[in-house]
Amino acid sequence: MSKELIQRAKKGDPVALNELIERHKTMAYSIAFKYLKNKEDAEDVSQNAFLIVLNAIQKFRNESKFSTWLYKIIYHESIKELKSKNRSLEYLPQ
Repeated sequence: MSKELIQRAKKGDPVALNELIERHKTMAYSIAFKYLKNKEDAEDVSQNAFLIVLNAIQKFRNESKFSTWLYKIIYHESIKELKSKNRSLEYLPQ
């Protein structure tokens, strides 16, 4: 992931933001589906995670890879979804 793309996204460049989403949308869905085991819930969590990214991109500090940051967001959103549906929380590795 180029630091330039991240910097452009932080400045609000819609092309850069769209590129980040396009590069990571398959990974985001796969991670959410791994935890939720439901297509619709995984799609909802993935979409919500990208909304969080769009609203919080300024907080990304480049201390880790963008994909790691996104993974943590998806993980936490998946946990919220499981709790909201009152599903059993199996061991979910971080």
